[in-house]
Amino acid sequence: MNSISAECQELKQKYDECFNKWFSEKFLKGITKDDCKDLYNVYTACVKVKQLL
Repeated sequence: MNSISAECQELKQKYDECFNKWFSEKFLKGITKDDCKDLYNVYTACVKVKQLL
């Protein structure tokens, strides 16, 4: 799925890749520490800035 902001698409792809790997390799095995938190924060900050413009 694409980002709601084209300028943030690359960040979303990086976050999605990180999340999918974390979910399948760690979360489903009981490891709940979110390794993708920083990428998520950067992506959501990008989206918020673009919504203001």
